[in-house]
Amino acid sequence: KLDVTNDIDYMSVQPKEALTPLLASLKQQRILIHGSGFSQLIAQYIYNKFLVTGVNASLALWPDYEILEQKNAACFDSIWIISKSGRSSSALNWVKALEGKEINLVCFTGDYQSPLAQAADTAFIIHDPQKFDDDIYWSNPFFGYCILGFERLLKMWFTSLRSNS
Repeated sequence: KLDVTNDIDYMSVQPKEALTPLLASLKQQRILIHGSGFSQLIAQYIYNKFLVTGVNASLALWPDYEILEQKNAACFDSIWIISKSGRSSSALNWVKALEGKEINLVCFTGDYQSPLAQAADTAFIIHDPQKFDDDIYWSNPFFGYCILGFERLLKMWFTSLRSNS
C-alpha cells in the first residue's frame, strides 16, 4: 500500500521537540484555525478533519482576531494559522493580536524565516518552490503538501494514541 505522506521530504517541524507535546495535547485543547485566500481552503480541510477525529476545533475566516476575541466568549488554547508566505497581513495581524497571551501558536507556512514561523510555538515548514509568487499564479504543490503534511501529523497522532492505550 502506497503511503505518500512519507514518500518525500516536503515538511519539517521547528522546533522538532515541540511535536510530541503538540500531539499529546490535541484531544484536550480547544483549537481555532485560520487561513485567508488560498490558505482558507487548507484551514477548512484541517477543521473538517479535526471534526471527524473528535478534536475540539473552530474555524475562523474572520481576518481580525481581536474583534473575534471581543465578540466570542470561548477561550482557545491554541491558534493554528495557515499562510504560504508567513507574511500576509491577515496572518501578521493575528500574530500581533496574540502577543502576550498564553495561547499556543501553530502554523503551516512555506518560509521558515517568516514572521509567522518565528512567532509560532510550533511551525510546520512546507516545501514551497514558488516562494516569491505571492499572487499564487504559477503551478505550486505547496497547498497539496500542506494537506499531506497535516495527514502525516494525524498519522503520527493516531500512532501515539495506539501506543499509549
